[in-house]
Amino acid sequence: GRAYLAAAKTEQALDAFDKARKQSPAAWLDLEVSRLRLAAKDFVVAERDALMVPEGDPQRLEALKLAGLACLRAERIDDSLSVADRKLPV
Repeated sequence: GRAYLAAAKTEQALDAFDKARKQSPAAWLDLEVSRLRLAAKDFVVAERDALMVPEGDPQRLEALKLAGLACLRAERIDDSLSVADRKLPV
């Protein structure tokens, strides 16, 4: 996936990351795909991908930030605030 990103082949990168997620789910893959979808202005899917990072995962905060940003860019302010209200376990 990263080789395709370096070559600016976003669709191929998305395909590669999606295949990798199916074989071995990982939070960093969810975040990479979410970032790509956000850059492609596919905000609904970017939010969904970010929220696939499970509660308790060290990358959950980054996932919530990406999900909130996707909502903001889609002009869904209330949803963005709802995502921002989610808390990490203390």
